[in-house]
Amino acid sequence: EKPLVVIIVSRDLNDKGVLAGNLAKSIGQFMNGGGGGKPHLATAGGQSNNLLDEAIKKTKPFLLEQLKN
Repeated sequence: EKPLVVIIVSRDLNDKGVLAGNLAKSIGQFMNGGGGGKPHLATAGGQSNNLLDEAIKKTKPFLLEQLKN
């Protein structure tokens, strides 16, 4: 009943500062939840499936911005 996201980041991106745990924390907030984990593998969860579509819309530009830095 609640959304769950699994985030996997390659080690070469980890070396550039892109960490799955940090991404999960931010993406979880898009769903009124939270997240965390290891640099290469993390999960994020939300409060309601009703927030999932909006979270998906916010996640793509967020990830693109993270990859630019």
